[in-house]
Parts: sequence; C-alpha cells; structure tokens
Amino acid sequence: MKLSKFSNYPLKLKLLLVPAVATFSFVAYLIYSSLVLSGGNALLKEIRDAQFPTLYAAGENLKSFDGVVESLNAAAATGEVDYLEGAKAKSSEILNRYDSMERMDPTHTNEIEKLKSDFNTFYILAFNVAQRMMAKKNPPSQQEINELRELRNAYSLSAVSYRDAAEKEFQETIHKAIRRSDRAQGSGAIIGSVMLFVIAILTLLVNRGIVVLERVVENRNKMLLLVNSELEQEIQKLKSAEEARSHAEAASHIKDEFLANMSHELRTPMNAVIGLSHLCLQTELSDKQQDYLQKIHSSAKSLLGILNDILDVSKIEAGKMELDRIAFELDEVLGNLSTILWAKSHEKNLELLLETAPDVPSVLVGDPLRLGQVLINLAGNAVKFTAKGEVVVSIDLEKEEGDQVVLRFAVKDTGIGMSQSEIDKLFRPFTQADTSITRKFGGTGLGLTISKRLIEMMGGKIWVESTPGSGSKFIFTANFLKAKGRENAPRTEFAGFDGMRVLAVDDSENSLSILKNYLESFSFDVSVASNGRSALSTVRKANKDGKPFSLAILDWKMPEMDGLELARELHAMTEAENKPKILLIAGYGQNGTPALRNNKVVDGVLEKPFNQNKLFDAISRISGPDQSATGKFRITGAQFNPLLVSQVRGAHLLLVEDNEINQQVAQELLEGFGIKVAVAENGEEAIARLNEEQFDGVLMDMQMPVMDGISATREIRKNPKFATLPIIALTANVYVSEQNAFLAAGMNDHIGKPLDPDRLVATLAKWLRPARKAETVQPPPVAAISAPEALPDLPGVKVATSVRRIGGNVALYYSLLDKFRVNQLSTADQIRAALAAGDAKTAERLAHTLKGIAGTLGAESLQQQAELLENNIKNGSLGDIESLLAQANQQIRNLIASIDLAIEARTS
Repeated sequence: MKLSKFSNYPLKLKLLLVPAVATFSFVAYLIYSSLVLSGGNALLKEIRDAQFPTLYAAGENLKSFDGVVESLNAAAATGEVDYLEGAKAKSSEILNRYDSMERMDPTHTNEIEKLKSDFNTFYILAFNVAQRMMAKKNPPSQQEINELRELRNAYSLSAVSYRDAAEKEFQETIHKAIRRSDRAQGSGAIIGSVMLFVIAILTLLVNRGIVVLERVVENRNKMLLLVNSELEQEIQKLKSAEEARSHAEAASHIKDEFLANMSHELRTPMNAVIGLSHLCLQTELSDKQQDYLQKIHSSAKSLLGILNDILDVSKIEAGKMELDRIAFELDEVLGNLSTILWAKSHEKNLELLLETAPDVPSVLVGDPLRLGQVLINLAGNAVKFTAKGEVVVSIDLEKEEGDQVVLRFAVKDTGIGMSQSEIDKLFRPFTQADTSITRKFGGTGLGLTISKRLIEMMGGKIWVESTPGSGSKFIFTANFLKAKGRENAPRTEFAGFDGMRVLAVDDSENSLSILKNYLESFSFDVSVASNGRSALSTVRKANKDGKPFSLAILDWKMPEMDGLELARELHAMTEAENKPKILLIAGYGQNGTPALRNNKVVDGVLEKPFNQNKLFDAISRISGPDQSATGKFRITGAQFNPLLVSQVRGAHLLLVEDNEINQQVAQELLEGFGIKVAVAENGEEAIARLNEEQFDGVLMDMQMPVMDGISATREIRKNPKFATLPIIALTANVYVSEQNAFLAAGMNDHIGKPLDPDRLVATLAKWLRPARKAETVQPPPVAAISAPEALPDLPGVKVATSVRRIGGNVALYYSLLDKFRVNQLSTADQIRAALAAGDAKTAERLAHTLKGIAGTLGAESLQQQAELLENNIKNGSLGDIESLLAQANQQIRNLIASIDLAIEARTS
C-alpha cells in the first residue's frame, strides 16, 4: 500500500525526495559526528589542561619531598649550609606546585589545602630540628623526633593517596573517551546502514554516492580511534622521558658533587704530605726515619695518583681515557701496594701475602699507575671485607708470544664471600653487592667499575669466584710488553751458595708455601716446619745427620713458640757447631720491629709483605758477600723515576711561556732532567723558532700576548712537517671542557700549573722520543749531602709544597720570590688600566698569570683571589671588579712585605 502510494508520486518529487532524504540523513549524521567529536575534544582538553598536569605535579611533589628529607638529613649530619638551602629551594617548589594544582583542580581544593598544611607543619619542625643539630645546641627530644616521624609519614600517605586518586581519575577519563569513541563507531555503522537501506529503496541512482558517503564516515571513525591511541602513546612517552631526564640529572649532579668534593678535600692535604716528606728526605736522617719517610712519600704519591684517576671518571665514561706505555718494574707496583695496605691489614691482624711466579718478567711496558690502581682497589676491598685470616695477591704468566705477555692476577681473601646474585651487581656504578654491606663497610661503589674499564683497556677481563662465608677470589688478566734491552729474568741463585740448606718456619700454610717456592727458585735445599717445636726437631735431626742448616727463616708471630723465642733456642744449641744464620720475618709495621734489628740472636729482619727480590736482598745481606750500601740517596732528583728520566734525557724542547717566573721554574726543572731548553715568549715567536731549528717537543702556555697557545698550535699543525711533533699544554685551567679544547686544537696532552715534577717527567716520557743521544747532554748535578737551607717564613704560604714542586731547590725558590716582588707589585694597576682601555683580554691574561705565579709560590689565598678576578673578567661581571682588585692588591703587598723580611733574614 505504502509502496503503491509512493509510486503515484510525481517523478520530479521522487527525484527530489532522494537527494532530500540523503541530504537530511547526511546532515543528521554530520551533526551527530560533530557532537561526538566535540565531546571527545572536551575530554581530551580536560586531560591536557587539568588532569595530566595535576597528576604530574603530584608525582613531582613526592620526589621533591624525598629531596627535602634527604637535604635536611644531610645538613644535620654534615653541618653544611648548602644542604639547608637545597631544602628551602625544594620546599618552595612543592608549595608553588600546590598553588598551581589548586587552580588546575578546583574540585579537590580542600584536599590540596590540607596537603599544603601538612607539608608546612612537617617542614617547619624538620627545618628547626636540622638547624639545631647543625649548631649542636638544644638537640631534639625523642618526642620531637617521634612527632617529626609521624608528620612525615602522615604527609607521605596523604600525598600518595592524592596522587593515586588523580591517577585513577586520569585513567577513568581516558577510558571514558575510548568508550565514547567506541559508541560513536557503533552508532556510525548503524546510521550508515539505515541510510544505505533508505536510499536503496528510494533509488539506485544515488547508490554510488551513498557508498562513498559511508566510506567517508567509516574513515572518520577510524581516524578518531587512531588519534585516541596515538594520544595515549604520546602521554606515556612524555612520562617516561620526564622520569629518564630526572634520573639523568640526579646522577649527573651526584657525580659532579662527588668529583668536586673529592678534589677540594683531598688534593690540598695530599700535596702537603708529598711536599713535606720529600723535603725531609733531603735532610740527614737515621735509617728508621729514612724508611718511614720513604714509605710515607711513596704512599702519598700513590694516593694522589689514584685520586686523579677517580676524578677522571668522566673521561672514562666519555671514552677519553688513555693508558701510558712506559717501562716499569712490577716489584715497584707491588711495593706501593704493600705500603698502602699494611696499616689496615695490620690493624685487623691479617696476613697480606704477595706471590709472583718466577717466570713473570720483572720489567714490563704498560701503565703502572692504572695497574696499581686496580690492584689497590681489589686488595683494599679484600682487606675491608676480611675479618680474620689472610689476603693473597698472586701473579702468574698466562701467555707469552714474542714481546707480548699476558699476566694473570688473583686477589684471594678469607672474608665474608658473596652469592651469585651479589656478584652480578658488583661492576655497576655507585653500587656494591648488597646495601647492608654498603652500610657496614662504606664505599662509593666506583672502584670496581673503574677497575673493570681499566682492565678492559689493558686488553684483559675480570671475573669473580666466591662462596658466602668462604671468601672471594677476584681474577683478572692484562696485556703488557716486555721491556727491550732490560733484564727481565729474576735473580735465581747465589754465586757459590748452590744447594745451601735453608729451614723455613711459618704457621700460615699459604705464607710457608710462597716462602718455599721463592727459596727453591734460588736453588736452595729447603725444609719447612709449621711451628717452633717441629723446627727444633728438624734442626737437631739435620745436625745429627751431619747436614746442618746454614740459614733459618722464621716467622715472628707464631702460637706457642714465637720466632724470637725459637731463634734463642737455636742460638743456644750447644750441639750445633755451625749455628744457622737467623732471618726473622715480621709483620709490616709491627710494634717492636726496630728493636728486633738490634737483637743479638737475629741476623736480619724482613718485613711482610715481601716479594722475591726483597727476600733475595735480605738473604744476601746476612749470607752472601758484603753488599752494604755506601750511602743513602740524598740528591734532589731521587724522587723521580730513573726510567722516566732516562727516556727524556737528551731531548731538545721549546718552552713557550711569557711569564719570567714560570719560565725559570720550568727551565730549571727540565734542565735538571738533562733536557736542552729553548724559550719563546709567545705563539708567533714559537712558530719562528720551530722553522729555524729542530725540536723534539713543545711545552705551550695557553694565555700569552700576541698569539695564545691554542692559536699557535693550530698554525703549527697546518705545516705537515709538524704533524707528529708532540705539543703539550701548560695551563692552570684543568676543566674537562678546556682539556677538550686543547685536544681539538691539535695538542697531545696537558700539564697543570703549578708544575708537579713527577707529573712533568711522566708526561714528557709518554710523548718524547729524543732524536739526540742522551750522552751528549750533561746529566743533572747531584746535590751535596750538606744540611739543606732553611725555608723562608711566609705566613699563609705553603712554602714546603712549592719547594717540592721545583725539585727541593730552596735557592731557586728565593729567586722566584725576588722576581715576584719586582714584577707583580703593579699587577692590580695594570689590570685596572687594561679594563679602562676596554682591553678585557689583556686584563684576563694578567689575572691568569697572577693566579699561576701565586700557585707556584704556594700562596693559595692570593691564587684563589686571582682566579675569582679572572673568572669575573672572563664572564663580563665587572660590578665587583674594583673590590676584587683592591683585595688582590692588598694580598700582593702583604706577600711582598713578607718576602722582603724573608730575603733580608736570609741575607743577614
């Protein structure tokens, strides 16, 4: 009926009805789609403008609150005001975020206000308690501590609850948008189907148009779903990126603080120890004093070297670390190791044993400082985590091919041991095997990470074998070269003493085994005993058999009968026609060791830990031909490694330096190493000298008039003839960024000012290959053994450290003082005039020169003032320049007044 009525409609009406129905349906669908999109956009806007920022701010406030608590705890523990300032800053951040959250989230204003109030209540009390603990006055009562803990917990629970609620609302809003999108998709499909059905009934003429329209609608729905999915992914990416950035910034901040604090706190006292011990070594000393001071000096130098390595951790991370390739004696590395670890091992009553296989080359080519750093770290950890027993450091030859050798090092202890899960965490930065271990024993968590990287740079690998409660064994390999032209085979026999009968007595199984192996390598006939009674029986039996012992090596500290008592028994044996010589082995630094040397029943004393060569020398002194020393080293250069000095002697260097004092210091130190030195006062003069004569290397100052060091280096490198010429920077600026600038300009290395003689000779030996024979250059003069000249009395100046830096030459130091009072009197006026003329570069250079000279003389206060002045000029911060200049000028005049008195006292 209805169809018949429709068929009676005029054709025009029917043709109009089709597009009218289609248009109406399409308009209705567009209106519906717009409403859906509008609702989706409103939800997305709500997520973007309110919910996500609120959730993010709530999470950040929880992190900042942890920072406030940590800063206040650190302030209370250390007394550092900087931590209080850090707590204030983070507290301000938290309150500002809550203000923002109130604007973004008006529906939860009451909750946010309560969070602000709870935080303020906790912070005011915590800040007050931290201040009182820093001042060490009116310490908090237990009630206050409990109240503080309750306030902290209450705020933390409320903040976490608010954050979780915000996160829940955020997720519900996301799900709501998705559900709306799903409904839109379903409705769109239904509407499209209805439209298709109606239009199909009306006419087939618009069929294609309807199909196209349906496809458009379907595509719009798909696009909406895709937009929603991409939005969710972007939100997750933003959250992950923000967390990663926060972690990276925190790690970088911790590292920077660690490096800065380590540098500031340790360098100054270490330099004082090195300088004063070196100066004492130049005086007349007793044997005991000489021994003590030599060990102090060696230990301090090793510690300073390790400190420098730790401060270079950023180099390792950036792949900028390079290993030295110099000749060194393995025994020296082990000697430094034992010197550094003896005190702690003796304090814990531990045996520290060193064992080197006889086939290990004694002289190698590699980096002794890095090798020593690894061994000190591993052995130091072994001592730290061992309560009783022993620590054994052993070295074996694993592989040898031509000049290449692979050594296998092992550090074994009888300590607490580790599980496999703890071992898996060992080599991660800033972590140790277990947090409980970290709390009990301390440590930065950097040592093993640095050691692993250094071992890998030496072509080796490191691994651990350990069982909880049964000790640990750290094993690593490293590649070295054998030193050409050097004797590598250890001394293995005594002329005329082949087969000498020796008795070794020690209650430690490992120590006795090492001692026996060393003695057998000397071609001795060796018998062993583990206690005094057994040793006496062995000696009596040997005497009865007509094969008496010529030498007895006894451990001092043994149960029941100690080594000294056993020595007396052997000395009193009436049946022994030829009593054995007695060599007593005493723990390193044990009380009473000096008295043993004068005991009549003991022929010699050898301190633990010892290596093969030390044992050989000790036996030689009591059983071999007379090899007593003819005198102790008293020369100024005795502190320098003779191998390094021999490598650079005969070199011809160009020193580029504009300051007269710095010229004199560097020139006399270099000539003391047997190096011929030519001087240029700026970069242009240096280039001219290089074109006139041949040099083995260049020492280049950075800040000079006419042409600075970096510009001069770039010009030099443009000439292919100087492509491989070693150029080493001389600079008081040792920041990593500035070092990178030196390297980028074409320099090979840098040496910091004030010059350190050991660092200077080590760096030169690394790069110089003298073209001339060393015999053509006179060796450095030997200082007389007469009493040294008294040091000048300069209040506030580290004279001893500075004299050490210039090789202990007091006369040279007086000469530098004289030049300073002549050349630096008007420095402040010169800087002021340069700034008035708009020449900031010259003013900065003058301040930099003053800083370097003050550092050379040991005037640290003036050095710091000059550095502050230099930085202000460099950064254009000229507001306080006049005040800084006045302070610097006053310090210069005070120092010159002290110099006048010191020189006058010296003259009189």
